[in-house]
Amino acid sequence: DRFWQAFCRVLCSQEIMNAKEKGIKWSALRKNLKSICENSQTKSVLSRYPIQKLPVKQRIFAYGMKYRLYFLLKLFVGLRNR
Repeated sequence: DRFWQAFCRVLCSQEIMNAKEKGIKWSALRKNLKSICENSQTKSVLSRYPIQKLPVKQRIFAYGMKYRLYFLLKLFVGLRNR
């Protein structure tokens, strides 16, 4: 579970950074993030993973993935990479 949660976090971050570099539209980025976050294994892991025990930054990102707050994920990655 720990590995999968971290893998999805990195995958979402890479999608967001890639979209920014290549000028991919928000709708396409949202579709890609949705496919990651709504994967059956991802949903299962996030439902049982103790998110509250993660460090604050990882916790915010995990909640964004769990509740499909794609704009929050994009904003968080954008602020982190400044």
